[in-house]
Amino acid sequence: NLGTLLYDLCHRHGLTYDDFAKSLQELDRLYKSQGEQVSVYQWRLILNEILGTETKETLKEQLLDPWAVGNSFVITPQGGIISVFEDLVTLNVPPGAVTDDVTITFDTRPYMDPSYRFKPTGFEFKKPVELVIKYSEEIPWGIENESRFVLALQEIPGCYPPLPNVVLETAQNIIRAKITKLGTYHICITLG
Repeated sequence: NLGTLLYDLCHRHGLTYDDFAKSLQELDRLYKSQGEQVSVYQWRLILNEILGTETKETLKEQLLDPWAVGNSFVITPQGGIISVFEDLVTLNVPPGAVTDDVTITFDTRPYMDPSYRFKPTGFEFKKPVELVIKYSEEIPWGIENESRFVLALQEIPGCYPPLPNVVLETAQNIIRAKITKLGTYHICITLG
């Protein structure tokens, strides 16, 4: 409910009408500069900067889709395991996959849209990183059998080349793939 969200942003974080207008102007600038794609995560960062406070919990409480709030995390040269959205998406990062600390942002709606967006788009790892996605049996697009399933990296709008060596573990509702760069990954079902 947008009205309740704005009320909470005003009372918890001191949002004014001028702040709100400024945030929407900045979001519109991003929308135009990014090929007409923005996320709630990006709006959250804009609000945080304007207000000087973290708005994540307020946005999560008031949005119908808490997944759209997004996450950010740092990958270090030591590697490690990064899990987001209650372990729905995990990156298993080996040591040496990055040479310096890299801040990664992730935003998506895993139960509504079978795509997983990692930024900075196009960032390449020095070593392959394992992407693990837990999917729900209730996902409306369904995965009926392994032969019809692909995980694809969208590098050009509308183009979804499948990744090689994707593993589907249907008993655990898990998809595993080795990735070498960041971008938007889509779960796709092949025709036929």
